[in-house]
Amino acid sequence: MNIFNWFAKDPKPFVLSPNPAYAVNTSHKGKIALVLGGGGSYGRFEIGVIKFMADCGLLGHVDMVIGTSVGGLNALFASRYWGAFDKVVDIWNTRVIKNTDIYSGEIPNSIGSAIARATGFMFGDKKSLVKPKGLYFLLDMFLKDSTFYDLPIPTYITATDIKAKKRVVFSKEETPLVRCTIAGRSSSAIPLIFPHVDYKDMVLCDGGIANNNPVEVAIENGATKVILIGCTPNNMPLPNIKDMVDDGVNSLATALHLAEEDNWDIVEGGKIPFIGLWPERLDKLGKSILDFDNMEAMQYGNDIAYKYLKQDYCNEFLAK
Repeated sequence: MNIFNWFAKDPKPFVLSPNPAYAVNTSHKGKIALVLGGGGSYGRFEIGVIKFMADCGLLGHVDMVIGTSVGGLNALFASRYWGAFDKVVDIWNTRVIKNTDIYSGEIPNSIGSAIARATGFMFGDKKSLVKPKGLYFLLDMFLKDSTFYDLPIPTYITATDIKAKKRVVFSKEETPLVRCTIAGRSSSAIPLIFPHVDYKDMVLCDGGIANNNPVEVAIENGATKVILIGCTPNNMPLPNIKDMVDDGVNSLATALHLAEEDNWDIVEGGKIPFIGLWPERLDKLGKSILDFDNMEAMQYGNDIAYKYLKQDYCNEFLAK
């Protein structure tokens, strides 16, 4: 990784290459779900993979999109601009190049500063360590007033209701008139880091608390094939997050007693065709999930897709 990009004020967008030298078959069997996992700034990796899928024609075979946390944001953007994925690439390349494009404030990196910041929760009215003004601005700008009813492809976004201790799924079937911006804010609300979302009688935060790779949502909604793009393990806490945040998230997940219900027995048992793409090296994704100047992560996702999504492999998957 080019370490100088970590400290550049305005990193240059990467031009994705190489493009696939082939196109997949034009038909497929069954119902294909694209599942996008959580991982903060590592979500840029997912964009590189999806861009390759769009270029080779594989994305056009997807029948539904599922996402949580940053994967939920990517799913919403991809669905909103279905058939024009270069628009989503452009959002990440030009609108998300430094931390302040997503949030304002600093994450404590020492015990002393963590204790000092924690007093804001105990004795003040603080809801989070940072303010995600930039993120909310992007959601409002590019999703506008779109509801789940407006999306051209079935889309499922997960969040966690920490009050009821249960998973929540936004979708056209369950929440047709809910604005996509509300789902985006809820699904990406990393506990302690970003503020939770009060919606109706629920207290919503990051869907990755329950399951960071929500394959089960795809299966529950009739998917017979799954393409999963993951950038972190299945459950919180996530790697490479500051110690104080890691402890806080771990405590919250333990308190919620949320069991993983990801139907991996179906996937790993080979009962349905499955493609899973993860980064081979997390250091290729940046310093942590909260550092958004990791411009190379998109190129890395594109390279991983180029390495594994070979024409014969994709066509075999489509034909099953």
